[in-house]
Amino acid sequence: LIGTSCVVFTAFSQNMPQIENAGFEQWEGSGDSIEPVHWNSFMNTECTNPFYLSLLLHKQVEASTDVRPGSNGTTSARIFARDASLMGYTIIANGNLTTGRIYAQEVDLNLAGNKTKRNETGFNHPFTATPDSITFWVRNNCVSAQQNAYMKAIIHDNTDYFIPLSGLNDYEHAVGVATSLFVNEGNTWVRQSAAFDYESFQSEDPQYMLLFFNTNIEAAVGDPADEMFVDDVLLIYRPTVSVNTINPTTYVLDPTAGATISVPFTLTGTMSPDNLNAAANVVSAQLSDASGNFENPIVLGSLTTDESGTIEGTIPAGVQAGSGYRVRVVTTNYPMISEDNGTDLTITYPACTVTVSASPADGGVVSGGGTYDYGTEITVNAMANSGFLFVNWLLNGTQVSVEENYTFSVTENVDLVANFSEEGSYAVTVSATPEEAGQVSGAGNYTAESSVTVVTQPNEGYTFLYWTQNDNQVSTDLSYTFTLTENSNMVAHYDVNTYNISVSADPVIGGTVFGGGVFPYGEEITVHASAYPDYNFVGWTFNGETLSTEEDYSLVVLGDMQLIGHFVLKTTVAEQEQEFFQAYASNHQIVVTTVQQGEVCIYNLQGQLVLRTMVEKGKTVFAVPQSGLYFVRMNGISQKVMVL
Repeated sequence: LIGTSCVVFTAFSQNMPQIENAGFEQWEGSGDSIEPVHWNSFMNTECTNPFYLSLLLHKQVEASTDVRPGSNGTTSARIFARDASLMGYTIIANGNLTTGRIYAQEVDLNLAGNKTKRNETGFNHPFTATPDSITFWVRNNCVSAQQNAYMKAIIHDNTDYFIPLSGLNDYEHAVGVATSLFVNEGNTWVRQSAAFDYESFQSEDPQYMLLFFNTNIEAAVGDPADEMFVDDVLLIYRPTVSVNTINPTTYVLDPTAGATISVPFTLTGTMSPDNLNAAANVVSAQLSDASGNFENPIVLGSLTTDESGTIEGTIPAGVQAGSGYRVRVVTTNYPMISEDNGTDLTITYPACTVTVSASPADGGVVSGGGTYDYGTEITVNAMANSGFLFVNWLLNGTQVSVEENYTFSVTENVDLVANFSEEGSYAVTVSATPEEAGQVSGAGNYTAESSVTVVTQPNEGYTFLYWTQNDNQVSTDLSYTFTLTENSNMVAHYDVNTYNISVSADPVIGGTVFGGGVFPYGEEITVHASAYPDYNFVGWTFNGETLSTEEDYSLVVLGDMQLIGHFVLKTTVAEQEQEFFQAYASNHQIVVTTVQQGEVCIYNLQGQLVLRTMVEKGKTVFAVPQSGLYFVRMNGISQKVMVL
């Protein structure tokens, strides 16, 4: 009974080599001879002793519909032990599944084990890469709670590598070895991870991988009822992210629309591991300030991907002109921050047109208009003609100066009007502040002692406060009538309305929601939801209507709202992928304990990165700047920690 074709690689995340049929979805054979494709069990045991071989050729693996939480597949591998007692000796044949071939020539169990057979089709796994770790899901149902089932993966050179059940003994031909021991954790699915050790072995020529799972690290002991389920094996390659060359290096921003920018980036290694139930990876491009500092970066654009690519982003209008800008990219799963692009970028604006005119046209002479570079400081001049008096400079109907010579920096196209009045008459200018808050009327030139009425009407989202006349408050009525005795600049003052956006979780044990508060009318805000481990987020509602199914929901504030973030209990077995690290608060600090090396990122409640560093296996203590809620993220998993 011999397995079929040689193992081939499957592509995953930047085409890094993986294990074929790692999800145990493909099976071959029939009856007692069924095995997962590219894997081998006791039905393919190598043994020249016919009597002993007859004791070994028993079915000890089968396809199971019990799959790990979140799996896209339909089957896992059930590996089980059996009673192989012989002539009064009690012997338990441990369950064993391997990419090589089970080897058992003698009754002496120290001579039994797993072997790569390079010249035998189906009993070898060509492999020339050096992954950082191996992950897999296992449901260990061995009878003893203290019994160690185990996984071992050996990357080795061009030899028929043999590993006996008694342990690893060939250091010369091994390149790297990963071992994971696991006990029965309540007969539940657990995601396991084991790092490859490349320092303790002598070979540097990876050619094959020998991988196997066994129900007991001790040979011939345990219980005939021992079993374990294995699903979705995945090799992890340390990810990296970098920004490629950005062209052009100079950007001329439209004052209202900004400018487009293309940010090419390169991802390597394992992103969004498909056996880890986490959100898809988002790559975002960030812009520094004009000195290259990323303390408060501007997000240029984002892309959901696990592969290298280009973010087509926008440098928003209003960014300060300068020549020292830099760009970097950040990722979410796996969380990383790249170095910046390494070259200064220049941001500037197009030349601006300044138009000046007189009202009335024969009231005076104006000068200073023209085309100027963005940011240039200029002065416009007004001189009244005989029979007229200069009143003020107006920009979009709003007074900006009462001086004949008005100096300002040019940052946009402007149309300035020099307002004049005839001798013996006075000018009335009318405006609203802020400009978009309301409509106004009543402006014009009037004879002295005229009765003048100015009127304002508020726009939606604003409340009228009062009128000022030449900076003096004169009325709180929408309509104000007065006797004209001087040039009068009438301003209707408004206040923007504020509204309460409340957020709550349903149920409260399902997750956390934040982002609510009191905000001004018209402001765009984002509310956030984060599900607890046993729950899934399903959507935001307002007055029973679903607004979004995304955890991050952006909206424009137009009135009071009571938003509810809804969560539902997971219907699968409780996920335990976070057990590889734990985070908690102690003595005003954050303590992180982990069973493997990795990168830890700590974010504050506003989503700002507080700390990012590599940690070793064990416990690491981090100081944080102040009390509050923090999010500790490692290998695509976040945990919340409240520091008091």
